[in-house]
Amino acid sequence: MERRRPRRNQRRDTVVGRLLARTNSALPVGKRAGYVTPLLYKNVPADGGTLGSLGCQDITQGNNSTAAVGGYSAQPGYDAVTGWGTKGSPFLAALKTMI
Repeated sequence: MERRRPRRNQRRDTVVGRLLARTNSALPVGKRAGYVTPLLYKNVPADGGTLGSLGCQDITQGNNSTAAVGGYSAQPGYDAVTGWGTKGSPFLAALKTMI
């Protein structure tokens, strides 16, 4: 049986899963990140922004437009093309403060 390469979104989901696993391993015993989507939109009291905007590198250029159906353009903050942007270690640090 031939092994297929994962699609781009599947690879990205794997990275986010690994980030959450690392976050869980850094938390005290018995405490887990759980369902994090609501946390992405919750205001962070110290900075006044949301976890999603503070913990991700914002992508502000580019689009997913096609000739056949149109699309969306990237802009500052959350957008339909890139969401909050790319996740990394700032995402983990911000997530740990919210859990």
